[in-house]
Amino acid sequence: MPINTLAYATLFQQELDKQVVAGATSGWMEGNTGLVIYNGGNTVKIPKLVMDGLGNYDRSLGFTQGAATLSYETKTMGQDRGRTFSLDSMDVNETNFVANASNLMGEFQRTQVIPEIDAYRYSQIAQQAIANGRASGGYTPVVSTIYSALLADIAAIQDTIGAIPLVITMSTATLDILERSTEIVRQLQVGSFAGIIQGEVKQISDCPIKEVPSARLKTAYAFWDGKTAGQTMGGFKPNGIASITIGGVTYSAAAIGEAGNDYSVTIVQGVADAAVATGVVDSSGNLVITLGTTTGAVPIAMTATAAAALVYSGAGSALISKAVTGTASTVQVASAKASLSGGAGTGSVAKSINWLITAATTPIAISKTDNMRIFSPDTNQSADAWKLDYRKYHDLWILDNKLPTIFANIKESL
Repeated sequence: MPINTLAYATLFQQELDKQVVAGATSGWMEGNTGLVIYNGGNTVKIPKLVMDGLGNYDRSLGFTQGAATLSYETKTMGQDRGRTFSLDSMDVNETNFVANASNLMGEFQRTQVIPEIDAYRYSQIAQQAIANGRASGGYTPVVSTIYSALLADIAAIQDTIGAIPLVITMSTATLDILERSTEIVRQLQVGSFAGIIQGEVKQISDCPIKEVPSARLKTAYAFWDGKTAGQTMGGFKPNGIASITIGGVTYSAAAIGEAGNDYSVTIVQGVADAAVATGVVDSSGNLVITLGTTTGAVPIAMTATAAAALVYSGAGSALISKAVTGTASTVQVASAKASLSGGAGTGSVAKSINWLITAATTPIAISKTDNMRIFSPDTNQSADAWKLDYRKYHDLWILDNKLPTIFANIKESL
């Protein structure tokens, strides 16, 4: 009997959408779609209601005429992501195809898609909070002050919008500090969270706390395209500057970005008489440090402080920032080439989010598995394999009039 691939594709699409809602720590935000209209593709229509305020009542003329305008604002989902997978026909037969395909796509969503959607949503909330003066920075959570700091942020937002339901999003590491707070005379309460997925969560001041892995709570991410050199693994990574530490000296790229991953630092021993060390950067940003020797070609001991103080020359010297030292007395020795790692993104370096506070009805989040396609080996012209095409649209919006209902507490200074 031939397999009805269209039916399977429809089933997968529905189930994958459900899995994102159930598995994402931000899945509760999808309960705010309300009257949002989605007819497929990458656009949605969000209702916007504008109403006049109160006017004076006139005893002769009666009520002052008011206006209520309901319009739909078209939004384009900024995240259009996808991957294709192949399952060789020799490994998949008609009886176990569904199990294999569902396992593959389920694991893909659990380990790759859901963390990325979470990270994107939280970073968007944080960015909008920072841009609109709804954030504070420069606080490192400690057990002696975290309770007071969190209560102060809750009070600040409630003083603006009133005692409406709030949701706190907090990293596991920060929540651990809160639970060990020396200011709390009793343990955090446990209560139900009536989001799109019901569950038991910790609470503080009647505000549910959604626990999130720290890797998903950064202010900015690079979302790799899956095809550019250095990005072929796809996925996401916090924005950062590439760096490498050699002998107690940390060398860094001068700017943020994936290009930093292509830089390298090599320390070599001079072979000719040279009393000083030199640092030369080629046009691609690769740095070579040549250690000095005496007039008798004997290597000169060079400390980490001296290495950090080197002035670089060469066409690419602007690509490597000034080195810094952590262990000043470490003597530098010749080293094999080491590549800078950790660079990602554009714009600003990612900061760590201590917690986000949002009104429960504020974030409007949508994720749709669009056009889930399954091709059998008979129709796949590229290989004798089942071909699974996965495409995900998603985004998050906060309406202008809801900006006072969000607040972000950031570890680093803003």
